[in-house]
Amino acid sequence: VDHPLQATTLHEIAKIHVKRESYKKAIRICDTVLDIRKESLSEGHIDFARALATKGSSLVGRGDFQTAINCAKEALRVCTEIVDPTHPSIAEVNVTIGSIYLRNCQFP
Repeated sequence: VDHPLQATTLHEIAKIHVKRESYKKAIRICDTVLDIRKESLSEGHIDFARALATKGSSLVGRGDFQTAINCAKEALRVCTEIVDPTHPSIAEVNVTIGSIYLRNCQFP
């Protein structure tokens, strides 16, 4: 099993790739991060949710809006199950969801 700290480092690298618009690399790294976190922490961990949100941001860059919104909504579901509604992670994921809708010109 890979170590959770390795996943943290990879997650930061994925976020750099998103900022550099290297979305394919970011998605590949996010998938690795999700695998590590699922195995070492669980799908119900806040760090798993954060990686899902980052993957969603990466998918937007590739134009895959539906999968992106699905990732972000799953991240929000995980967050709302494990943290208080005022936790910053809830806000961060909601910003990601809003950004996805904005990039896709959808206004629910």
